[in-house]
Amino acid sequence: MKYNKMATDKLNSLKRISFDQMDKTYESDVLLYEKNIKLFYTDDKIYKKDNNLKDLLRVIKISNPLDLQYKNTNILVPRLFAENHNPIPQHISVQCLFFHRISQNNLNELRKIILSTNYNKTLYDRMWMGYKRDLESVKENDLIYLMNRRVGGWDGSIDRPVIELLCAGGHLPTIWNEQTKLFETLNPMELLIKEINEELGISVPLTKIVRLGGFHNKVSNELVILCALFVDYNQLIDIIKFSKENFSENIDGIYMGIFEDIMNLYNLNPNIFAGGEQAKNSNFPSNPKLMKKIKSFIRTI
Repeated sequence: MKYNKMATDKLNSLKRISFDQMDKTYESDVLLYEKNIKLFYTDDKIYKKDNNLKDLLRVIKISNPLDLQYKNTNILVPRLFAENHNPIPQHISVQCLFFHRISQNNLNELRKIILSTNYNKTLYDRMWMGYKRDLESVKENDLIYLMNRRVGGWDGSIDRPVIELLCAGGHLPTIWNEQTKLFETLNPMELLIKEINEELGISVPLTKIVRLGGFHNKVSNELVILCALFVDYNQLIDIIKFSKENFSENIDGIYMGIFEDIMNLYNLNPNIFAGGEQAKNSNFPSNPKLMKKIKSFIRTI
């Protein structure tokens, strides 16, 4: 394995701590990991020999999730190591809701695309998702809500995809900066633009992304920075094409539906969605203040 020697040396020089030492305050970065095990750093990921431990996360302390109030700590931890512990240390992820306002000019073409896309891995596995709003009921100016068809990660698999309410995003990593020769945590919006491009294949300017607020997902113990984005029809078509068989990002297609209808479906049957029943009470649809912000955003598009 070819690795970054300078970053690897720096990583292994950090003081190692254990989970029972997390409440202490550290003046400089420390590493939450087992002692006397050499780690390797390459392509922004941490490895133990040939085992990918994924991103390097910074542990935080959440104070007010809705208003994105939290405190960074100097504790770094490989993501897989963190996720294998109960509770998972608090950390940040950034996620984005995607919306599209349908026009009469594109309605028939979109219907054809949806009807010709066959998933059929489960009873609910079809591109159009609806509770009371079927595809035939869609009309001009309806607000379409886009969701990932998740085929990997915690919940989803190729044989049992799950619906991810959030369309693009990921864990906020701490990565090696070749200029400063330090591990630095990415800016959340920088990460989101990168993830949108990798997961959905479109490039968007920062000015188009609206930061709505945050919520504490208590299952994954993340402060989720929640954003929203309106996409035009050409971007929607690009997303549909790019998301197919994007297995490196654990995606194979997208789902779509009417926003309010999808929220009703989620409340009725959360187990077909990523996180399932366990995550429902700490997910954004269960947060009235955050839902109010989302609806305010919807009225502007």
